[in-house]
Amino acid sequence: MISLQQEMSQLKQRIDERLLKLLEDKKKIAGDSYNKALYNLLIDFAMRGGKRLRPILMIESYKACGGKDIDAIIDASLSMELIENYLLIHDDIIDRDYIRRGGPSFHKMVERLLEKENEELKIAPNLSHFGISGALIGGDVFSTLSMIPILKSPFPAHLKIEALKECASACEQCFKGELIDVIMEKIEDVDEEELLRMIDLKTGSYTTYLPLVVGGIFGGFKNLAVLRGYGMLIGRAFQIRDDILGTFGENKKTGKPTSSDIRQGKKTLLVIYVLKKANSPDRKFLSSKLGKDVSVKDMSRIKQIISDCGALEYSLDKIEDYSTQAKEKLLSSSLKSKDFFIQFADYLTTREF
Repeated sequence: MISLQQEMSQLKQRIDERLLKLLEDKKKIAGDSYNKALYNLLIDFAMRGGKRLRPILMIESYKACGGKDIDAIIDASLSMELIENYLLIHDDIIDRDYIRRGGPSFHKMVERLLEKENEELKIAPNLSHFGISGALIGGDVFSTLSMIPILKSPFPAHLKIEALKECASACEQCFKGELIDVIMEKIEDVDEEELLRMIDLKTGSYTTYLPLVVGGIFGGFKNLAVLRGYGMLIGRAFQIRDDILGTFGENKKTGKPTSSDIRQGKKTLLVIYVLKKANSPDRKFLSSKLGKDVSVKDMSRIKQIISDCGALEYSLDKIEDYSTQAKEKLLSSSLKSKDFFIQFADYLTTREF
């Protein structure tokens, strides 16, 4: 029996090959040089790193529900990765993030392309709006393309319709969560329940329970509520772990600066706990740095505050708790195979990127 990491690595390779082919085929018929250039950037962005967790979850869900056509589900799973890239591009614009997966975010990639074309296009020297415009278009391209792998799959038409309805619903939920996330950055007093609602909407919706449910639909599984429940719990574990890595992770592994959540004023579980439980000077210090550029020295003190007041330990305990609940929900289900998802829940507690 191969390990979880080996299984994920092998699937990632197969997903990458098919994702690249899909995008290269689209570039061939893009038409003019400008749209071909956009596709070059889209290919660069999509193929630069990425764990492919969402398509992998869809494939494994399909298999766990008894599905047998592995080639078909791998092709269909590209929809999950295209949705992810679409949302990342727009999310980086909203968050004013300049780095993604160790390279420039997409709107910065467009800016750099335009800098090279400046003389030919005779454009203004301030390229930020051009970059954002190009990135919005690029994200929209990924969004539109995301329907194609499911539509072209050999699964029955009624199942494809059901799957696409789930995709539309998950994106709508994600947009609701994104709005709450943006608003929470401007609110001083945010409690844990509000944070969890935002995570369920923004992260759980398309990151975990969408691929699980779509895999279940194509696998013929009737009790989709089990997959949603497991997905919601691991979505919470995934996001809290992501927020810890956003502050304490290694930049080379996470592909983003550890100060970006603080600079954006994100109300992560770490931040919420500090603002509720830390002593007054530490609370005031963290509050004064949220939403601003912070120095290396400031980040060092913020990390110390998070550790000293118990916020890091509390967050790690929450990840463990949600992971345990997810496994319990799965063990009592009628899924044909549960091994991968039991291991995956454990993986979420220790992942480093």
